[in-house]
Amino acid sequence: MSFIKVTRLEPCRVASFHVADSLTPEEEAYSLFLSWAESKGLLPEHRFIPLIGFNNPWGPIGEKRGYEFWCVLDNLGDVDLSGMVVKEFPGGLYAVITIAGQDRIMPGIKLIHRWVKDHPKYATNYPDGYQHGRDPSPEYEVAYTMQQKAEEFILDYYVPIKER
Repeated sequence: MSFIKVTRLEPCRVASFHVADSLTPEEEAYSLFLSWAESKGLLPEHRFIPLIGFNNPWGPIGEKRGYEFWCVLDNLGDVDLSGMVVKEFPGGLYAVITIAGQDRIMPGIKLIHRWVKDHPKYATNYPDGYQHGRDPSPEYEVAYTMQQKAEEFILDYYVPIKER
């Protein structure tokens, strides 16, 4: 059984790791993050560094597409950010579901979309003029076990919402 909750994400500064036009953008963007974090000595000191990931741009698996990770900087201390793309994440209200197992990702995404669509109090809150497949996705993933086996993979999936 999956539980969906409503949560507010606070604004924060993030470092961007973006790969466009790739058959494996998630892996390549994560590799960019990992190389950066290791070069800054962050991994031994900070066991869990929140990573917000999203399609940018979206595309079907097996075709070239893009993916972007945002590394939350607020709790990392004094880190050299020279040469990095730093952005401000505005935060906001989100519906969130925890998905365990890579084979449960698509069913979990369908479940949360149906939950928001049918909810009497909440509706999706996409940016004005948002076009799926062209614009960066306003839905986010926060993965907790990037290097684990497929059946041990866990992520939280966030959909932006607003009160109706």
